[in-house]
Order: sequence, then C-alpha cells, then structure tokens
Amino acid sequence: MDKPGSLHRPQRRVLLLGYSGMVGSALLEQCIRSDQVYEILCLGRKEPAFTHFKMRWIASDLLQPGQDAPHYVAIDRVFCALGTTLRQAGSVEAFRQVDYQMVVNAAALASQCQVPYFGLVSSVGANPQSLLPYAKTKGECEEALRRMQFQRLSIFRPGLLLGQRTASRPAEALARWTYPLWDWALPRSAASVHAQTVACAMLLDSLKEDHGEDIFDSQQIKILAKLLPR
Repeated sequence: MDKPGSLHRPQRRVLLLGYSGMVGSALLEQCIRSDQVYEILCLGRKEPAFTHFKMRWIASDLLQPGQDAPHYVAIDRVFCALGTTLRQAGSVEAFRQVDYQMVVNAAALASQCQVPYFGLVSSVGANPQSLLPYAKTKGECEEALRRMQFQRLSIFRPGLLLGQRTASRPAEALARWTYPLWDWALPRSAASVHAQTVACAMLLDSLKEDHGEDIFDSQQIKILAKLLPR
C-alpha cells in the first residue's frame, strides 16, 4: 500500500506523442494501467495498434501547430517520445524535422496552453555543440524547450534502449544483441536501459508536483523506475 499522500493525486489527462515507438508504446501501456491517468490523447500520423476506453487517437502530421493547438487545451501532462534515425529519415533535414521541429512545435503548443508538465525522451550524449548531427539535434532541441519555461520540464537521456522495436533499425539491433559484451565498460549514466524502465520512470516523475527542470541519465532512470508501485 502506498504511504499516505505519496501518490494520491488528482487523475490526469495526458497527451502522448511517439506512442508507436519503443518507449512511447511502453509509456502508453503504463498510462493505461495507472489509476492516476483517466484519458490519453494519442496525437500522430499512425493509428494505434489497439483501442482502449482511456485512449483517443487524433490524426496529425505534427507539422501544423495551428491545427493541433486545440488538442493541448486542458491537458495536464505531455509526454514526447518522438524520434527517428538518420538512416530511416534519409537525410539530416528530414531527421531534424522529426527530432527537432515536431518536438519543438509540440512543446510550444504545450507552453502556450499552460500545460504544467512536459516530459521528453532525449538521448545520452545530447549536446548542441556536438559535431555529430544526432547528438547536436538532440541538444538543440533540449535548449529550445528550456527557453519555454515550463512549470516542470523533465528530460530523459537513456543510453542504448533495450526492447522490441516495430520498425527495423539494423545497427541498433546489432548493438542490442552485443551489448552484454561492452555495456559493463560504460559509465552507469550511459549504460543501456529497457524501454519499459524509461516509461515507468517518466510516468512516476509526471505524478510529482515539483517545479523546475530535471535531467535523468540511465542510472537515475533505473532508480526512479523502481519507485513506481506495481
């Protein structure tokens, strides 16, 4: 049983972006299970693979903020798990459209509608000064969100994500297959972490009423996830 007053908060209405990806689908599952979430708006291009009475899908390409703005009204929490790879996107410009522009569009709408919490799945190594397009884009995205001054902004920087992807990512699949051989040599802050663990950490973090900004690395994600009641 939870400690008195620990997680007994008003139920929340959440908006989820990237719900078909590895972390996003795990987070959708956690939100459905949680008695702290009463409605989940899935905003995106692809219809979810299943239905549930808590879920509502809204079709959007996430590139037309004017059309999406009404969906952010009366939302308590926004979770953003959008992401692709340079290989899947086909070019740096197409990659940035997803991992930067779509995310920043969503955050700007959430800020304008005074959504008190924005949770973002970023990546280990995110750095706006990086010479690597992936790390640079992630870092620039984080910087843009910080300037929006959310009541609470939480950024999750996992290392290699473990779990089953619906889309094929050969290089990442090879890394997941071989990670036991080299993962031990990485600092704990950059170690691999299961997508379900990230989802649990994000949900628990969103239930808090703290103000400010937090950045969670792999080790902190794992510690936080263990605190979510099962």
